[in-house]
Amino acid sequence: MGTFLNTHAVALAEVTVSGPNGVRVEHCQVRIRERGTWRRIEGAEDLFVPPQMSGGRYIDPASRAAVAAARALKDRIPPVPAERLGCLLATRTGNAYSVALYETARLSGKRAGPLLFAHAGWNVPVALVAAELGCRGFTATLCAGTSSIEVLRYARIILARRRAEALLVGAVDLKPVRQTDAADPQVEANCVLCLLGLNKDDSDHAVILDDAWPWIPECH
Repeated sequence: MGTFLNTHAVALAEVTVSGPNGVRVEHCQVRIRERGTWRRIEGAEDLFVPPQMSGGRYIDPASRAAVAAARALKDRIPPVPAERLGCLLATRTGNAYSVALYETARLSGKRAGPLLFAHAGWNVPVALVAAELGCRGFTATLCAGTSSIEVLRYARIILARRRAEALLVGAVDLKPVRQTDAADPQVEANCVLCLLGLNKDDSDHAVILDDAWPWIPECH
């Protein structure tokens, strides 16, 4: 028998931001998947508010989507110690938006703010998610062309080795929506995040690792 991951819930967060500093939210929504059914969360705007520890009004779009997805799952996290709750995110683009803003300011001779530089790291989304949920367990960012199935395999290893009792596992990426106006760019960020635990027995909510991640096609 294979090793199964018990899927407690899945959240999909989408946000589109615009403006030279990426702080104007044009569109946002969060959907939750439980017991095989997706439903949209009403009044999801509050989930996208930058956390206090982000340092101010600015937050990278990828981080904003990841934090919103984590907040949507917060009440569904099983009662495990903070040291046994971890977070694992995969990304191809990371916080490229903040990197681009910082480099644009630097190359134009302007002084880029330290807050912007602080958001330019690839591990910032997972760090903000961990801080938002108060998890002090295993955290990691996979950013070398990682696929969703590889993230799940990594999650299984972490859980099987008892390095965590529950993991938030997912992917976050962004894509440009409007590039024609350099003074007012628009970018969309998406994060799919699932709450996983180890389950050695087959069940209605278990996913075997040899299968493709079943939620990704539904999220497009």
